Amino acid sequence: MQMTEGEIRASYRQAKDKKKQIGILADLNSCPKDEIKRILEGGTMEKPKRGRKPKSLVETPVEEKKEAAVKSPKVRTVRIVRNTTPVKLAVMEVPRNVKGVMDEKLLDMRDSLTRLKADYDKLGRDIARREKDYEDYRDFVTTVVIKHEEVEDGEE
Repeated sequence: MQMTEGEIRASYRQAKDKKKQIGILADLNSCPKDEIKRILEGGTMEKPKRGRKPKSLVETPVEEKKEAAVKSPKVRTVRIVRNTTPVKLAVMEVPRNVKGVMDEKLLDMRDSLTRLKADYDKLGRDIARREKDYEDYRDFVTTVVIKHEEVEDGEE
């Protein structure tokens, strides 16, 4: 069991679809639906034995958890909590309809990034062209001023 009986009851009370919530709670807690139903009806489960935690629940450093998550090919979503409570890495399959939407969003983002990069490159070229035009204009004005001063000096 990952959740306490109180947490299970609270989650069930807050759920919009009570029937589905029983299945969700059973999956989250790795137990049969009957166990969840018994808890919701007021029955209690076996109380956990006191003493040392099983080796699988002993807290491991966050970095080790990250490494384990990266090495596992089935893990798609990993939630790492930085506290003293045990963390269980869960394998979650992404539903096909969600995956399709995610793929579409990813493609949209790639298209947007491509357009932004092209605009950025175009702006860079435009800035370089304007800087060149400014230098040419500055050189032209300097030349005109120098010639004008020469003409004025020659008239005196």
